[in-house]
Amino acid sequence: MIDTGLAGAVVVVTGGASGIGAAVCRAFAAQGARVAVHWVDDAAVAPDGTVWEHAEPARTAAEALVSSLPDARAFTADLSIEGSEAALIDAVAAEMGEIDVLINNAAHCESPDVYEGLSSAGLERHYRVNAIAPAMLISELARRSARRGISIVNVSTDAARAIRRTGWLRIVKGGARSADTRRGPGSRRPRSAGQCRRARADPDGMDDR
Repeated sequence: MIDTGLAGAVVVVTGGASGIGAAVCRAFAAQGARVAVHWVDDAAVAPDGTVWEHAEPARTAAEALVSSLPDARAFTADLSIEGSEAALIDAVAAEMGEIDVLINNAAHCESPDVYEGLSSAGLERHYRVNAIAPAMLISELARRSARRGISIVNVSTDAARAIRRTGWLRIVKGGARSADTRRGPGSRRPRSAGQCRRARADPDGMDDR
C-alpha cells in the first residue's frame, strides 16, 4: 500500500458534513488523517422569493459523520460572515493543532439565477462564500504556516455554469460574449437553477456553506 504521508495530518474540509465534502472527509480519514469537519449552524434564512440550492445538513448529520471517523472533530462557521474564516482556523488549531491540509469545498447556490431576478445582495452572498471566504482561508492559513509546507485544494462544481442563456453572458472557451437569446439548431443551454435543484437531491451534490 502506498504511504500517502497523511497519518496524523490535520485536514480541514469546509462544507464537510454532506455530499462531496463528506466523501472527502471519509477518504482522508481512511489514510489516517485527523479531519476537521466544517459545517454551518443557524445559517441565514433565504429572503422572500429566493431559494437556497445548496445543502445545509442538520447538526445530527455532522455529528454522525464525526462519530464514524477516528479522531475527527466538527466545527461550525458561517462563511458568509466576515471574519468567520479566521475564527474557524483559530478553533481548529486550538483543538487539533497546526493545520496541514485545507480543502475549500463549501459553496453557496441560490435561485432565481436569471437576469430578471439578479440582485446585489444575491451576488454578495455568492461571492462571499464561493470566492472571498476561500481566499481568506488560504491567506489566513498561509500567514500562520510560512515556515512549513501546507497543501490546499479548491473544489468547484457545475454551479459556475448555472446562469441561463437568456440575454445574459455565456462563458465560452477563450472568453465571454453576449448571449444570443435565440436558439438555433444544435445550440446547447448551460445548466440552470432547475438542474442545480435536482443536484440538491444527489448525495454527491453541492455542499453547505
